Amino acid sequence: MWFSDSSKIVSSGETNIKGNTLTLSVESSHDGAYMCQAELQGRKVTTAKSTSHLLTVHELPEPKLSIESQWNMFYPTERVTLKCSVDEESNDWGHEWFKNRGLLKEDEDISFPGNTLSISSAKAGHSGEYTCRGKHLMRTSVTTRETEAVQLRIKGITPKPTITKHEWFELFYTEEKVQLDCNMPGIGWEYHWHKDSNPLITNPTHTIDAVSLTDSGNYHCKAQRGDFSVDSETLQVRVQAHPPAFLSLETELSDIMTGDMTLRCNVSDGRQWNYTWYMNGQQLNGSSDVLKVTGNEETIKSEFKCKGINTERPLYSALSDGFIANNICE
Repeated sequence: MWFSDSSKIVSSGETNIKGNTLTLSVESSHDGAYMCQAELQGRKVTTAKSTSHLLTVHELPEPKLSIESQWNMFYPTERVTLKCSVDEESNDWGHEWFKNRGLLKEDEDISFPGNTLSISSAKAGHSGEYTCRGKHLMRTSVTTRETEAVQLRIKGITPKPTITKHEWFELFYTEEKVQLDCNMPGIGWEYHWHKDSNPLITNPTHTIDAVSLTDSGNYHCKAQRGDFSVDSETLQVRVQAHPPAFLSLETELSDIMTGDMTLRCNVSDGRQWNYTWYMNGQQLNGSSDVLKVTGNEETIKSEFKCKGINTERPLYSALSDGFIANNICE
């Protein structure tokens, strides 16, 4: 006869008594002190109870499965790492891995270092539902339950990052703003910009607030996460200087001090222009290509400049060279 904490044990689905052996399908309720007692068959004669034997039953640890990245969609040749953690992590536990409920084995792409599953070079065939469980190294029949499944998606092909520019001008003029954007499907990407193979910045957007002639060139971006990277196509940025403005004097030198001094501004690119005039850096009224100034001691010593103004790109010309009447009268 068998007893647990002084209560007699009878055979059931979880316990089996055969001869002098008690076999348990262990559950947490079996935790306790066990004793046995012999009974003489055919007579109500029993021995004293044996000394007790304490049986301690532990709950199986709970395994947890995670992807060692923020994303679960991968591209061909990317490295993928899954981690299987057992609550009571110790040297007593190993790990078993499953894909679509089938037991996984190591191969040329898949290895099991420590408590991880590593796919060195992902392929579309690695897509599927992955689970793991803990397996006791000393008592190999003892295993934890399987974890919840983690879905891995491996794309069949790797797209190139999309590179765009705003505004989409074929030609930029100096001092205009240029914005280049780089985008790759998925999350976790860093974007590295290059101009003519020279590294620039790491950011999804490369902005040049006031473009110059030296910014002309071929731009591309590299999308990178971990040790995996993909290059975009090349995008050309062309920069041209604003058309020049030419300032000329239309008054005879001998008439400068006795009458009006007439100046003319011209931007010769075949378009209609309005003009802005400056005297010693101060903007003057009017928008004509001709400026009439009374010739006197002040004006012949003043510096005049002009530039063209337009409603279509380029919106303005370069500033003309300065003109000082006194310099040519001397």
